[in-house]
Order: sequence, then C-alpha cells, then structure tokens
Amino acid sequence: MKIGNIECDDLVEKVGTPAYIYDADIIKNQVERLNSLHKDVQLFYSLKANPNPSIVKFIYSLGANLEICSLKELEIVEKINASPERVLYLGPGKTEKEIRRVLEYGVKYFIIESLQEMKKINEIGEEKGREIKVGVRLNPSVSAKGSKLTMGGKPRQFGIDEEQLSEIFALETSLKNVKIVGIHVYNGTRILASDVFIENTSHVLNLAKKVIKEYQVDLEFVDIGGGMGIPYFPNESTLDLEDISKKLSELIPIFHKEVGAKIPIFLESGRYVVGESGVYVTEVLYKKISKNFEFLTVDGGTHHHMAAGGMGNALKKNFPIKVLNKYDEEPEIEYYISGPLCTPNDLIAKKIKLPQTQTGDLIGILNAGAYGLTASPVLFLSHYLPVEVLVQQDNYMVIRENTEYDSPDIREFQEVEEVLNT
Repeated sequence: MKIGNIECDDLVEKVGTPAYIYDADIIKNQVERLNSLHKDVQLFYSLKANPNPSIVKFIYSLGANLEICSLKELEIVEKINASPERVLYLGPGKTEKEIRRVLEYGVKYFIIESLQEMKKINEIGEEKGREIKVGVRLNPSVSAKGSKLTMGGKPRQFGIDEEQLSEIFALETSLKNVKIVGIHVYNGTRILASDVFIENTSHVLNLAKKVIKEYQVDLEFVDIGGGMGIPYFPNESTLDLEDISKKLSELIPIFHKEVGAKIPIFLESGRYVVGESGVYVTEVLYKKISKNFEFLTVDGGTHHHMAAGGMGNALKKNFPIKVLNKYDEEPEIEYYISGPLCTPNDLIAKKIKLPQTQTGDLIGILNAGAYGLTASPVLFLSHYLPVEVLVQQDNYMVIRENTEYDSPDIREFQEVEEVLNT
C-alpha cells in the first residue's frame, strides 16, 4: 500500500511502529472541496479531530479558519501564528481563566453555552470597559435525523434550549457589556446522507430567521455546526458533497433574501477534513491460538486508537483494517487483533478476516486521521506515543517523535530536505 507516492512498508522501515501516517494531499482535497461548497460558507477546522500543530498549520495555510475548545488548542493557534480574526471558541465548561485568555488573544468569534456564562462574560467586559460580541449556542427543539451521535434536540450539556430564547434576549437587554451577534447549532455528527445535512441546515437557518425577526437582532454569522461523516463500516456511503453544494446554492440565497442581509454561514468540520487521510500502523509481534481462536498481538492498541476498540460504543464494529504489506491478497482467516495493554479490552478487531498473517507483518487501521491519538487514553500503562508522519507525494516528515506525551514542534514541508538530510 502506498501513502502518497511512498510504499508504506518502506516508510515504516525508516520511522518505526506504531505510527500514525497522514496523506497531506487527501487533507488538501477535503479542505478545497469544503471551501468550494458555497461562496457564503466559511470553513472552520475543528482542532479536536486532530490537533497536531503541523497538521493544523497545513490546514490553516489552505484557507480554513479554526475552531477551538481549550487553552491548549489556543496555544496551538498561537504557535502557528493564526489570526484571531479566523478563530472560533466554544465549549460548555469554559473557566474564567480560559475566557480571559481567549479575549486577551482577541478571538473574534466567542460562543456562549449558558446564561451564567453570559453573565460572567459581561462582568469581564464591564471590568475591562468594553462590549464583548458573542454567539449563542442553541439546543434546538428537534434533534438531528440520521446522525450517529446526537448533540442537540434532547437534554444536553451543550448550549441553551431554544425554548429559552426570550430569556436569552431579555438577559442581553439587561447587560451592558455583551452583544449577541451570532447563533450556533450543532445538532449531530457522523452524518452520511446529504438530505439529512440539508434538513438540519434548513432548520438552523429557519431558527436564525426567527431570532432576527422576533428579537430584532443584527446577526453577523450563523454557525450551522457540521457533523459531516466518513464511512467506516460496511454499507456506509460517502457523503455527496455535490448534492449538498447544489442544495445550499438554493437554500442560502432564499435565507439571505428573507432576512435582508448576506449573513456569513459558518461550517465546522474535523472528521471530514482529516479522517480519511490517516492510517494507524502497527507491527505484528506475536501470533498464537487461544481456545481455538487465532490472535495477533501488535505493538499498538486502544491506548493510541480508542475508537477502533469500540470504547464508548454499545455495538463493537471492526474498523477498516488491512495487512499493509499484503494489501492485495484475499482475506482467508479470522483473527482477533490485540494490543500490548494488560486489559482484555485492548482489542483492535474481533473475528476480522485477513490474509494469512505472520510476525513482522504490518496491520493498518484505515480512516484513522480523526479522533485517534489525542482522543485515546495515551497515558494508560505509560507506553510511549506513536510516531506521527505527514506525507506529501514523494516527501515525508516526522511531525511527532515516538516519545513520552508532549506537544510536538511544528514542521512544514519547506523543511523536508533538512529533515531528510539529518
């Protein structure tokens, strides 16, 4: 199997395993596709999906804005010298320290998620003698259809219930240092059907129209969330972006005409941008039979890729997995694939059919670019982190060393020759 123009086993021979390897051209293609959905749609990359600074800087250089949810993510934004004008900050549990730091950096788009938070921001604004513009995250009255994980429309820690709209704007009227200039709705994630995405978008735009007309608000943005998914399992389809683009070109102009203003539409995306770019590569250390089942023990596990182990999911499904050095061979034997952790839960796959596999073969979990390393219990058993590598055609660079947990330095492709020569 090749990543970019480089054979995976050749690359692994140089960088070692376990490893996360990302294809920069896949990321570039996804960003460009989202950036071309509609001229009034602005893309915000969600750092939570993959916050490696080198990847973030690469995505930012392609014209994407950034969506952050923590001080550490803010530090990454600062490290890559991102303009605060292109940063969106949200999260249900912001501390006062976080709020002050974000405002100090000058982040333009600040999303509040509770009435108490709005009061807290007003206090800080009063102290600093300034008006603070905010967006309000709303928990809508309906939940997302076709979403694999529901984020709104039900009792949730995210946002303020739509039914409290009058309370929100009554509070704003009583506060002198907060001004609502946007609304935000994130209804669900891992959406794979274009009609579901458009239906959710239509609901958010109708909600924005209601806010504008009933509360006489001049909105500067409407954040429709996102939730665009990628296929992981059999019978899952790829999201039809052409259909979404076509329907947005009908939906957005109608919205703009009805509200009498060309309000920018924000789209957040993390998984769709980076998910399909990544492969998590492990090496088979041992092979054995236990109670008539064949086990492959590999040098990486659920501490590096929790989602592949089905943690947090009621139903365990195998991620797309290949023997990378036998990519084109037919699967013929069922295996359990286990990692190095001292827990029976450290299973990457159960009863998965693969070609005849031996010690030294390379097992790759595909579509591993999002919610992989940093969404996993990396400190469990204190194993070192996997190496992370970014590939672009014939070039590659290590963007995180195989070390103890720490935030890596930024690497850019301009430095590739220097990296390769050392």
